[in-house]
Amino acid sequence: MTESMGEIIRRLRRERDLTQEELAEQLGVTSQAVSKWENSTGMPDISQVVPLANLFCVSTDTLFNYCSAERTQELASYRERSLRLRNEGRIEENVALWREAVQKFPGDYGCMTGLASALESTTYRDEFSETHESAAKEAVRLCERILADCTDHSFREEAIQLLVYLYSNQNLSIANGEKAVAYAKQAGCIWHSSEFLLEAAYFDDEEAQLKQRESNLLDFLDDIARKLYLILPCASSEERIRNCLAALTLWETVIPDGNYQFYHCRIAEIYRKLADCYAHLTQKEATLDALEHAAFHAKAFDERPDGEQHYTSPFLPHTTSNRSESVKNYPESDYTLFLERLQDKCFDFVRSDERFQALLR
Repeated sequence: MTESMGEIIRRLRRERDLTQEELAEQLGVTSQAVSKWENSTGMPDISQVVPLANLFCVSTDTLFNYCSAERTQELASYRERSLRLRNEGRIEENVALWREAVQKFPGDYGCMTGLASALESTTYRDEFSETHESAAKEAVRLCERILADCTDHSFREEAIQLLVYLYSNQNLSIANGEKAVAYAKQAGCIWHSSEFLLEAAYFDDEEAQLKQRESNLLDFLDDIARKLYLILPCASSEERIRNCLAALTLWETVIPDGNYQFYHCRIAEIYRKLADCYAHLTQKEATLDALEHAAFHAKAFDERPDGEQHYTSPFLPHTTSNRSESVKNYPESDYTLFLERLQDKCFDFVRSDERFQALLR
């Protein structure tokens, strides 16, 4: 039978002929805390994991019995449940899930990374409060702990990514360009990324190589298109319209049949921005056209079928999309969010139009 964490601590303590009081004194905690650990009614704080391992001269893997099949299965269950919650945009429940996991497996860097990621995702809500600030600071502490103690490359990469996002979030008081740049420079360059290198590595598996190449094409396309309509500075509505149309042209070139799968949400976003721009120029027909396209793609995103779906573009014959694997930071449907945005005053000049009213029904 697999030892519990409390049983492992008790065994290691006795092997070194230490009393609970002596162990507590060396760790700077109370003997009652040690008693709770050993009786499995309490768990060591994350900050005590490495000191415990060092005191017993064992790895954290040994201390928390990482190799047990039962533990592996339970951690996999946490990851699966987390994916479902993220898929449905239930971010607060996802935070609670990973808090439970960290409490149960305090030395597990995967759980720490999961909690940090869940906390970071809460900071993208429109309304910001002290709760968001607290979540961001906790996520930073977890990520910095991972970088200080963890040698697993995948966890370190995710910690770096989260730290860059957190320190780059201008809505947070912790925003710090210098720190964001410093952490970003710790990441590997694009030419060293696993996604890019796998195109070469799959030299003896043509199907895997083509699938990887198409996946990379979609990622690069998504990044370039978003830069066009989100990031490039624009001084006028005309320039923003030009950039949105350029982004649409890229998407329509690679996916000419309109079967965008997950990326329907991106197309909806571009058309919504187009509608905003046309509205500021009071171009009625263009505004309504853009809104109707945005509504169509928002619904298409919400109504994607379950299971693995193939893209039908001639450029993506090996690529699939699976609704259950996508994640978002909001529980509402995309069409619900689209309807909320129609409340913007810039649309007042078309609000009474029959085409606009049809979008609300």
